[in-house]
Amino acid sequence: MQNLVDLSYAGDSLDEKTVLAVADRLKRGNLKRYVKELRKRENKNRVVVTLPFQPDENDKKRFGDIFAGKRILFNIDESLLMGVQIINNDIIYNLNLKDSLERVVSHASEYD
Repeated sequence: MQNLVDLSYAGDSLDEKTVLAVADRLKRGNLKRYVKELRKRENKNRVVVTLPFQPDENDKKRFGDIFAGKRILFNIDESLLMGVQIINNDIIYNLNLKDSLERVVSHASEYD
């Protein structure tokens, strides 16, 4: 299955024609495994960064330096208060003011 996944890539990106050709020839069980392996590879090679604002070139460069060799996708979520959410492989990092304030309130309420 790994060979099919390797063949499905043209450089660093998926080749849609190859993926469709392979998918047409696989039976249901093998197709599920193929899709699972493709997702795993995509998650390994991609970082999703969610910010409350549109990143400028400096922000993009900083994240590019931190996650060198990976494709970085930027999402905008204005509900993030002065923070960032980073999904790297299967690890999710939530760093924002809202979560920090909630943790402070929770911690303080333990002592009331």
